[in-house]
Amino acid sequence: MKKILQWRKTKTRALYIAVRIGLGLIIAGSTISTVYIGRKIYGEGLKEGDVSLRTIYAPIDFKYRVGIDEEKTEAQRKQAKEAVDQVYEIEQKTTQDIVDSIQKFFAQITTVQNLKDLKEEERLKEAQGVIEIKLSEQDLKTFLFEGNTEDTKSKTIALLKELLLQGIIGEQLEKKLTNPARNYILLSNSLAETETKIPIDKILTLSQVKKDLTGKTQNLLPENRKLRVAVINLIQQILRANVQFNESLTEQRRKQAYDNAPIQYKEREIKKEELIIARGERVGKEHLLKIKQMFHLQEKVNRFMFFSGAAILALLFLSIITMYLKSYEPKIFTNTRKLILIGTLFVLILGLAKMITYSPLPSYTIPTAIASILIAILVGPRPAIIITLSLSIFVGIIAGDKLNVSTVCFVGGIVGIFFIQGARRRSQILIAGCLVGVANFVSICALELLHGLKYAILFKEGFWGIINGLASGIIITGILPVFEFLFKMVTSISLLELSDLNHPLLKEMVLKAPGTYHHSLIVGNLAEAASEAIGANALLARVGSYFHDIGKTEKAEYFSENQTGATKRKHDKLTPSMSSLIITNHVKDGGELANKYKLNQAIIDFIEQ
Repeated sequence: MKKILQWRKTKTRALYIAVRIGLGLIIAGSTISTVYIGRKIYGEGLKEGDVSLRTIYAPIDFKYRVGIDEEKTEAQRKQAKEAVDQVYEIEQKTTQDIVDSIQKFFAQITTVQNLKDLKEEERLKEAQGVIEIKLSEQDLKTFLFEGNTEDTKSKTIALLKELLLQGIIGEQLEKKLTNPARNYILLSNSLAETETKIPIDKILTLSQVKKDLTGKTQNLLPENRKLRVAVINLIQQILRANVQFNESLTEQRRKQAYDNAPIQYKEREIKKEELIIARGERVGKEHLLKIKQMFHLQEKVNRFMFFSGAAILALLFLSIITMYLKSYEPKIFTNTRKLILIGTLFVLILGLAKMITYSPLPSYTIPTAIASILIAILVGPRPAIIITLSLSIFVGIIAGDKLNVSTVCFVGGIVGIFFIQGARRRSQILIAGCLVGVANFVSICALELLHGLKYAILFKEGFWGIINGLASGIIITGILPVFEFLFKMVTSISLLELSDLNHPLLKEMVLKAPGTYHHSLIVGNLAEAASEAIGANALLARVGSYFHDIGKTEKAEYFSENQTGATKRKHDKLTPSMSSLIITNHVKDGGELANKYKLNQAIIDFIEQ
């Protein structure tokens, strides 16, 4: 049993610590995020014609662009244009014409071979008459009377296609490429939809192909020696160059390369610690060029700096709040529900501040007083003050490091805390909101007077402070019951509503258990007086007393204060154990009724305890 109790105690302690660590991480993470996201250092928002409010020095050595270097840009474009390889194209018509000529040649050979009634000499003469390709008599005889014509035809066409698909250049192109300005050409094959980069010295020339035909094509020629020689002679007769320079495509690509060449800029050098712009100086184009390049080079450093600053500030203020609550408000520090409430309001106000800074609304409309007043009502005025101070500083940072915004938020929040103390009616929240608006207006006017602004502008800015206060009062009036329900807390306002003797439970009690009702009113008055004497919550004591015995309404006649006449002897017919059960069971019945009517947990505690 001792081990079980020890384990439960350890588990409770671990949960207690985990909840606080988790809550701290959530608040710190939210604070860091709202401060860090969208953060800009001074200078990024400057425009031409603005007056700089700060002096900016170069944090590093850098160069910035001051205009286009026309000479270097033109040289870069020409270089890009010259780097484009010439495009040569395999002519599909020439290739097909050569293949068609070969097919026609073998068709004519076949036709002459089919003249069986003619002698060999007659068939030879017939072939010499019809065949257009000029071959020697010996080669014609070989094609007519040696080997398999179809096999020879297929091998000859295959060999020709292999040569032609590689691309063959003629004498004129060969001379043009003898002393080239570049080492490669692009060979395009539209039929195969390919484009190959070929070194100049690897391009096939017509003279070279004819010369090397015998040595390089042995495996593709017929085995019959005479037939092989005849085929080589035939190919040498019919083969032509099939590669042509594509001037239009080459020029098109060169123009594209020329147009897409990177622009070259003139640059000026800035040394570390060199003045970029002085305080009070009007921002010009060159200032903006320097600042833009400086921020671009420092972007990663700036991001790290922003994050580090936000993290340090968040952890610093979170530590201060934690130490304050632990040292001066231990009851709040040990109450997880109240800590979550404070953390929720802190994060919500920071998120709202971030949204307002991105909206067209001025920063003076950030309603920090909502958190101040709600914490003062639900938790207490002293923790509300330190939370208001912390929130005001962070809101000013989020708004762009504006001390004036922090000041207005702090003044409005503190005024709201002072004037909401002891509030027992919802109208008092609206009055407190109005007073927050007045405080905002006065503080805004005072701050703007320091800058010497005209009265028209001064009152226009102050008007937003009034709107802020009024909106805060209206919003708090609407959301206070939500926070009371979510965090199971009770306020003087809701207690006064419960103290109304027309509450359905109290009306039921006066009808069914009038003695208990009268007893509860007396207990309420006694508890209120005692609470006032010791500084406890007198209103809570009174209202809790009203409801503490509502369970007796279920079996009112079994309780002495409600017994009259015939009902006095109700317990005489019961066993002692049953009587005891009925009497003690009014606590359970009271809890059930309280839950049915959705009474606050603080009131339920009176019933159950």
